[in-house]
Amino acid sequence: LVVNTQTNVRQIVLTAPAAGRVIVNASATVTGNATGNDLAECSLTTGTVVENAFKTTIGESAALPPGLNFPLGMTRGFVVNPGPFTARLICRSIGGVVGVLNTAMTAAYFPQ
Repeated sequence: LVVNTQTNVRQIVLTAPAAGRVIVNASATVTGNATGNDLAECSLTTGTVVENAFKTTIGESAALPPGLNFPLGMTRGFVVNPGPFTARLICRSIGGVVGVLNTAMTAAYFPQ
C-alpha cells in the first residue's frame, strides 16, 4: 500500500433479486516491514475510500522483528435494493511500508 492512497484491495459483486440485506465478510493478512509505525486502515464499503465510521486500524506502532503478519477480519451489513451490489475492501497505509496479502471476501443476501 502507498501512504495515504486509497486502494481497492478486493471487491465482490452480487445481484440482489429483491430488496433486502447483504452481509459481507473479508479477511486478509497485513504485513509490515518492521521499521516502525507500519500501519494500515481498512474498511468494507460500497465507495472508493476508507470510511472512518467503519474502519479498522492494524499494524505495528513500534519497531518489531521483520516479517510480522497481522490478521485482519471484518464483517459489515448493508441494506440493498434489487439489482447489482458491489462491496469493496478499501485500505490505505497511514505510515510505513504495509502490504495486504491472502485476501478473501464473501457476501450473503437475505430478503426482507
